[in-house]
Amino acid sequence: MKYLAIIIQARNNANNTGLSQEEMRRQITLLHLKFYGALMLSIVLIWYLGSNRSLCVLLLYSFWVPQIILNIMTESRKPMHPYYIYGMSITRSVAPIYVFAIRDNFLKEVNPDFPTEVQPVQMLVLWIAIQTAILRAQSKYGTRFMIPKRFLPPKYNYSRPIPASLLPASNSSASSSDIVELGETSPTRAGANGTTRNRRGGSNREETPCMSEDTIETNTLDCIICHNEIDTNDPQGYMLTPCDHIFHRQCLEQWMDVKMECPVCRNSLPAT
Repeated sequence: MKYLAIIIQARNNANNTGLSQEEMRRQITLLHLKFYGALMLSIVLIWYLGSNRSLCVLLLYSFWVPQIILNIMTESRKPMHPYYIYGMSITRSVAPIYVFAIRDNFLKEVNPDFPTEVQPVQMLVLWIAIQTAILRAQSKYGTRFMIPKRFLPPKYNYSRPIPASLLPASNSSASSSDIVELGETSPTRAGANGTTRNRRGGSNREETPCMSEDTIETNTLDCIICHNEIDTNDPQGYMLTPCDHIFHRQCLEQWMDVKMECPVCRNSLPAT
């Protein structure tokens, strides 16, 4: 119960939605109802399908199906590490393979008439492999790759033009001709009339105050993830979210592999 409360609280904090104690209790109660409801339904199905052992085993080993459906609903591209997916698929396949495919297993010592069913085990391994392949394909091609495009809503355009309100105003009054490097003039050679002589032997000219780089405004934006400059003239180099936050394409794509939410305001992001 304590760990469930921590997980629910952390998830809602990430979405910037605080939960009261009453709301948290309601969510935990609903979660328990779903769990025990699914458990009772499974028991009833096993009871009525007891004569068909193979179908029962296939239903019990459809453990990746809920995750596949959740990926489609939440559009999570990489919710789990590939090693975890492969490891869980292999370890969960060991028990049925040993019990039903190995002829000299320990159950034969208890019940010599225990059947050996190789073909159902092959179907089970194939079914687990199909689930694993779908999960990996969702990570590579998108969570909804198996759904026809005509049934999907239109995708959001992350390369849409940047609104002028998001671009910083350029300082048109400052030009390169107005900037004098400190090393170009010698303050010891300044005349009484405010002129200086160039160290390289140039003629006298009026001294111009040095302008630091920090005071020059540039028409650039920085990525909040990597803190590097974004080329706003390259639509393929940036991604603009629905909440009008701009990032490097590579930075945001890597972020979306972990969380489908804006790094700045934590709003949900549509799939690419």
